[in-house]
Amino acid sequence: MNNLLRKINMHKLMFLTIFCWLFVIKPLYGQESQAPHGDHVPDHNGLVLMHSNEKMHFEVVVVEAGGIELYLSDAIRMQLPAVTVSDVVVEIERTDGSVEFVNMAMSASGDAWSGPSKPVTDADSTVRIGFLFNGEPFFVDIPAMAFPPLRERMKLPMASPGEHHAA
Repeated sequence: MNNLLRKINMHKLMFLTIFCWLFVIKPLYGQESQAPHGDHVPDHNGLVLMHSNEKMHFEVVVVEAGGIELYLSDAIRMQLPAVTVSDVVVEIERTDGSVEFVNMAMSASGDAWSGPSKPVTDADSTVRIGFLFNGEPFFVDIPAMAFPPLRERMKLPMASPGEHHAA
């Protein structure tokens, strides 16, 4: 049990370190030039991340009233169709220990993935998203406090749209 607590605390420390780098330290040093991978301004009030192969960006939106949306774009942020990825899975890990599985489906227009959920209101919750891209699995955990609606509600400064890589 003690070993498990140590692992959990180590994950939290790693997560906070990355979060501070992306949303506190890096924005203080200004923007990179606008080139491929330079535009991380969200189009849907979400959080824009870059896939680890650097050929695709994805924007994860936590809808204030409840729900998750996923939008895809290429290296220069031109929209990609939702079929670019498959097998999209989303979980919301709440601070009470419960996990909500979000049933994601492609929109009728084919421009995004979305699914209904209870509203995410606790900054310490985690949104876990996964999908297949070019047949390769990809997963990322995102702290709820990283999403613009929750940051606004908590009166936290908005993050600069600098380079956000998802490992």
